[in-house]
Order: sequence, then C-alpha cells, then structure tokens
Amino acid sequence: MKSEFVGYDKHDSGNTVESRGQTGFQSPCNDYIEEVISLDRMFVRDAASTFFARMTGQAMIGDGIEPGDVLMIDKAGRVDNGCIVLCYYEGEFQVRRIEKSTDRVTLLSSNPKYPAKVFQPGEDLLVWGVVTSVHRKVK
Repeated sequence: MKSEFVGYDKHDSGNTVESRGQTGFQSPCNDYIEEVISLDRMFVRDAASTFFARMTGQAMIGDGIEPGDVLMIDKAGRVDNGCIVLCYYEGEFQVRRIEKSTDRVTLLSSNPKYPAKVFQPGEDLLVWGVVTSVHRKVK
C-alpha cells in the first residue's frame, strides 16, 4: 500500500493535508477530515456584488465591530429592518444599523456616544450595501 500527498485548494491557506491510501491501521483522525475551508464559499453569495471595507470608527462597538475590522459588504443584499449597512450621508460613509418604518428611516449606532440619525421623506440617504460578516486578526 502507498500513501500520497494531495495538493491544496487554490483558496487554501496551506493548513489542510489530505491522505489517501492505507499503510497500516486507519488513523482515528480520518473520521474528522473535512473539505477544505474556503471563506469565499462560506461567506460570499455573489462575488460581483461583494466588496470589503475597513472599519475606522467606534460607532458599532456594541455589536462587536471594532476599529480595524474588515467588513464584508454585499451591494445586492436585501436591506431588512435591523440589519447593519454601509451608507453614505452627510458627506461620508457610515456603518449603522437601519430601522425602517412607514414614515421614516433611522440609522442607529451601538455606541451611546453617537446619536441616532432620523431621515424624513425627501432626505438623501444612500445605502451602499449590507454588512454580511466581520473579520479581524487575532493579536
């Protein structure tokens, strides 16, 4: 019997090894071998509408989004009540939770230092996309 080393998925970090063939007793670890983990397959629904942005402020720290975090944003994502969005208003990009009602839209921060912004009909608000995941390096 022979063992062979099988290559990596193009998205693989190089941390997964698969073995084929048996040269003795089967390893108990073989019961736990899974497919290669691909962040693209796990988090991206539509590559053409997905982009990344780095969080710079502390407006969403109550939701676990910290300065330096990388946000995955879907431009084609459905803007549901209560979701976190990247929007453009007052001349800059903002990450906020959106609350919609029949007569207004409110953007909420999860940090009490940042007040809510209420939009009345006719006021300009541009939603660039829905935040679908948050990524950070472990120190």
